[in-house]
Amino acid sequence: MDDEHISCASIVHMVVHPGCNHADDDLWMNAGEVGGRADGRNEVVSRVEYDDVRADAGHGATDAAQTETYLLPVDVEPYREEIGGYKLSTLYANLARLNAKSVLVLLETDYGRDHGPLVLPPNLPETLNTVLPRAPLPSLTVLAASDRGQRTLIDVTYDIGLFTRYLIEGLAGNADLPPIGNGDGELDSAEIYAFTAAYVDLAARKTFGMLQHPVYSSAANSGLATARAAPEAPQ
Repeated sequence: MDDEHISCASIVHMVVHPGCNHADDDLWMNAGEVGGRADGRNEVVSRVEYDDVRADAGHGATDAAQTETYLLPVDVEPYREEIGGYKLSTLYANLARLNAKSVLVLLETDYGRDHGPLVLPPNLPETLNTVLPRAPLPSLTVLAASDRGQRTLIDVTYDIGLFTRYLIEGLAGNADLPPIGNGDGELDSAEIYAFTAAYVDLAARKTFGMLQHPVYSSAANSGLATARAAPEAPQ
């Protein structure tokens, strides 16, 4: 796992679990700066209500038959994901069986067949199989950084994933603000997804001239599928 993925996972963990001891102060400062609030950890948690939050930033893969997607350990052999990987379908099924009212899964992960350092423009989806559950599952909400094998892109300012950057901004309260949010002082998964997807899509096109489109699954808000238009960037 590379430094960018470690930073993404650590920052998201610190945002959604503010009571933990943070050994890396630089990462927490980074999270506060991205979110726009240096002391925003309490506000973040008061606005987001999930019994369980799972964040993964690392490597994934789709098998050759494009029937399964996997999370990969750091020591897996290339193109042997069926042996060394962990099926996302198994992960979702296990999380759905938890005795939890709601579970939020955040995935800053690539799932294509190629994990080289280069990204081929325009970064179109390259696999048939989605990383989302085949059908929305009760109590389970999934936000993934990219669609069907798209490569995830790194923010040039903070050296973390574009998805992680704008996810943090959304969790800091910006996703609740009009015109995307309803301004009621609470965040739901639809607002978080709409804000994050809109800004990732915009930043990928403006910064890199490429595509990156986050995807979303939730039984509570299953009608929300895309977010294309972003308002002016928050100050």
